[in-house]
Amino acid sequence: MICSPFEMRVEVLAQTFIEEAPKIEKAMKAFISLVAARSMAYSTQCSSDEVIVAATAGSFSCSLNDALLCARFLLTAINSYQILDDDLKLGLVEKMSKKETTEKKVIQVVWNRILEQTQKPSKIFGRSMLRVVFPGILKQFEQQPKIKSSNTVPSCMDGFLMEFDRLLQFQKPLCFTDDITDDSKLIWGLDGGESELMKRVEQRTKNSNDRKKRAASNESFVAGLPEILEE
Repeated sequence: MICSPFEMRVEVLAQTFIEEAPKIEKAMKAFISLVAARSMAYSTQCSSDEVIVAATAGSFSCSLNDALLCARFLLTAINSYQILDDDLKLGLVEKMSKKETTEKKVIQVVWNRILEQTQKPSKIFGRSMLRVVFPGILKQFEQQPKIKSSNTVPSCMDGFLMEFDRLLQFQKPLCFTDDITDDSKLIWGLDGGESELMKRVEQRTKNSNDRKKRAASNESFVAGLPEILEE
């Protein structure tokens, strides 16, 4: 049987998406750990390790229990989401090029085929695929207020969705230097965020050493004040 160019494109792109790592489910676990660590770091009983993982003040955080509940609702939405024709236009400009239209159609076919095979997209796909479909998933939450008004849904659900979307869609700007922390790497890094964590440990050690040097310099200056005054 001879495949059409479109079917061939579907097969090629499907393989690319399937091979991408980390998978959505693994990234979700990392995200749960991140927001829970932030919450602990903001408390008065935070450890040095939690401070290393935590982002800058003001970032979204919630308790571990709330994060687990939010993740469960979001993963359920992801794994039951079917891409409709209208969903392909979400988050895009009004007029798509022919190439863009074809790419979105291919993604629609690949994603929906996984659902038809009763498999979970969160176990199969990674960041690239989720970036395309997530606007539709967010729209689904907006159109189903009963989900968020349920007593079983944490009040932080909106914040959880917004922060997950922010780190999902984040793209490093040109002015972004290596010494700036990037929480998205903790979630979507190919190494599971190990290099980002190591960078934070090294930066924390450097900051600590710098503080000690400044303190020693100040103490030396203060100790020499009497001699200076006597001259």
